[in-house]
Amino acid sequence: DPTIPENLETIRASIRRERETLAPILDHARSVIDTSHISTQALKEEVHALVVEHASSMRCRVMSFGFKNGVPSEADYVFDVRFLPNPYYIEELRPKSGLDAEIGTYLRQETAVEELLDRLQSLLALVLPAHRTEGRQRLTLAIGCTGGRHRSVFVAERIAERIADILSEGPGAAETSSVRTFHRDLQRDLERHPLPEAQSTHRSERAERTSDEKDRPS
Repeated sequence: DPTIPENLETIRASIRRERETLAPILDHARSVIDTSHISTQALKEEVHALVVEHASSMRCRVMSFGFKNGVPSEADYVFDVRFLPNPYYIEELRPKSGLDAEIGTYLRQETAVEELLDRLQSLLALVLPAHRTEGRQRLTLAIGCTGGRHRSVFVAERIAERIADILSEGPGAAETSSVRTFHRDLQRDLERHPLPEAQSTHRSERAERTSDEKDRPS
């Protein structure tokens, strides 16, 4: 196209130059948001959390993801739950997600599930207060399974409930401490393998939600 200047850089080269230019600033940044795989709404919540953050608070994000779509680069801790039985291979469970009660019922039949949750809670009960004491205000935990639809979503929801209990207790606990779940690949997998129409109502609204101590499910 003769209207395009000969020295116009490609988009890739422009991005690379921008990263090089901003590298010195990145080294001094207190928070970094990776927008590669998050929605506009999720980005809005991330920015809002940064703005309202209080020095005595800790905000945890528990993210589910599918290993086939890559490991989240922003995760501080990554846990692999692919060793748990996969509901994908049960025909009546395949269309559902880890947000559905049927998936929880199926997974809880495996004794390793409760043991996993208990051991993760013990680990987090040790490290979360230590991070908070050191002034750490944000922490991201990533729970991964194969596709990010069943096992990782269920475990992420259960771990978020337990983290809320941990953050509400001990030295440095603050009312502003909170935990939020974010299911990175759930919507992507639902679009790739749609649910029957009757089951899909409002599901996209549940794929990403906020949870804290006050309105945590019992």
